[in-house]
Amino acid sequence: MFFIHHVVFLVTIASCVSGKDDILRTYTLRKDYFNGIKVAEFSVFDISKSTLYYRIESKFSILPKFELISYPSKQVVGKLEGKLGKINLSLLDDKTGQWVTGTMKQHVTLLKHYQYNIELNGRQILMKKELLSSHTTFHDAIQNDETLLARYQREFFSPITATTYGVQIFSNELPDGLYLLALAWTDIGKSESYGPKNG
Repeated sequence: MFFIHHVVFLVTIASCVSGKDDILRTYTLRKDYFNGIKVAEFSVFDISKSTLYYRIESKFSILPKFELISYPSKQVVGKLEGKLGKINLSLLDDKTGQWVTGTMKQHVTLLKHYQYNIELNGRQILMKKELLSSHTTFHDAIQNDETLLARYQREFFSPITATTYGVQIFSNELPDGLYLLALAWTDIGKSESYGPKNG
């Protein structure tokens, strides 16, 4: 089973390279040890897992709260905070040096595994996972599927190894931290409890 999942992941990567969308950056996000007190934390590496780019650290609170920390500077470049009725986002735009803010809302639909509407600094982004797809994708909400901004998928499942995701970035229009924090949120499975929903 491990071999089959690994082959599927490699074939998917190969098909992406040959497609019309050019991959600008690829990350490997690894879910770190869960201590039972805080929600899970994550480490973000290059594709070879040799260089640490970011840490997603959780803060002890009633509702989930993450900070995205850039390495090696250890500068906080992103924040996600789950609240009753909303999911708040704050991201440092490396182009302007200014913080931009936004929200995530879950859209309930029977045709998809899950879907989120993200608003960031006036920009509308659609994050979704189709029922039969292994990918979660991010698109411009206006252009929908015509503009692929980023996507990720779980690399493989094994009960004895850490959960890892392959993250592919196709656009420089938005901070990479948006996709990394959104992935962390969906991984911890808190959307049903804390995330606002649109019917």
